Amino acid sequence: MSTVANKDNPSAAGSASPAKPGLLQNTKMLIAIAVGILMAGEGAVLYVVLAPGADAAKNTSQDGSAVPEPKTGPASNQQEVEIGSFNCTNNLAAPGSILHINFRLAVTIPKSDFNAFKTAEEEHKHRLNEAVIVVLRRSTIEDLNEADLQTIKRRIQEAVNKVVNKSYVKDVIMTDFRTLEQ
Repeated sequence: MSTVANKDNPSAAGSASPAKPGLLQNTKMLIAIAVGILMAGEGAVLYVVLAPGADAAKNTSQDGSAVPEPKTGPASNQQEVEIGSFNCTNNLAAPGSILHINFRLAVTIPKSDFNAFKTAEEEHKHRLNEAVIVVLRRSTIEDLNEADLQTIKRRIQEAVNKVVNKSYVKDVIMTDFRTLEQ
């Protein structure tokens, strides 16, 4: 007796062709999709658990290191005073090349000394600028590569206080600090 293929049962024919596997019938594809979903889920959980909160983000710098709390504010008796923007070169730090240094400088002083400092700053503006530039030009590559620039800040503090003939400056703030080696 011969089997006749009908519309409802195509495999009843004598030459049965293997069924083409669909996307979800392929075992390797199923495993890849499952692993992808699992990795995405783990990533989401890690982001929620390990992402810094709003408070932590305010106290960290771009490289992830902790940033000290500002010493100025309503509870403090310190005030920030911007000195200016500086562009200078240093050809001693990296022998055979020139370093271009750009930054903005501000200092903190006691609020009680604000008027006296502003007067001294205006009287000695050019000497202050010169003192800051001299500090940067005499800096070594190690000083310039310090993450917090503490050595340079300390020298600038000493130089500014020397120019104004009084220890007004309590802290130095350097922002937008960039060096370019040429």
